[in-house]
Amino acid sequence: MAGYVYAGESDGGRIIRYGGSETTQITTSGTESVLPYIETWDIQPLGPSGDCVFRSVVVTVLYGNGFAISVTPYVDDVALSTQTFSGAGSGKQDCQAWVKARGSRCHVHVEATSRTGSLKFEVTDCFFVGMRRVP
Repeated sequence: MAGYVYAGESDGGRIIRYGGSETTQITTSGTESVLPYIETWDIQPLGPSGDCVFRSVVVTVLYGNGFAISVTPYVDDVALSTQTFSGAGSGKQDCQAWVKARGSRCHVHVEATSRTGSLKFEVTDCFFVGMRRVP
C-alpha cells in the first residue's frame, strides 16, 4: 500500500504532498504540480576555514520525457551565475555547472524550470583546487 507525506507551512496556507508520480500543491481551488527544487548542504573540502578554488559542480539528472533545470552555485553564501540545462527523451545526463570562485564552502540550488515527466536530481561531485587546509 503506497502512501503520501504531507508538509504544511507554519506561516502560510500551502500544503505540499510528496509521493506518487509527482509532487502536488493542494490549494483552495484544487491541486497543481510543484516544480522540484533542492538545495545542498555546504561542501567544505578543506575544513570550515580552509581556502580553495571551486571549479565546477556536477548535477546528475535522471529523467523521463525530457527535462529543463537551472543550477545556481553559491560560494561562501554568494550566488554565482545561474546556468540552465535541458534534454529530451528519457535517460541520465550529467550537467556540469561552472563555479570558478575562491572560498571555503560551496552549495548548490537546483530547480526544474518546467515539468514534463519524472525527474530525479543527484549532486554527484564538486571539483576544486586546494589552497590552504585549516583543521
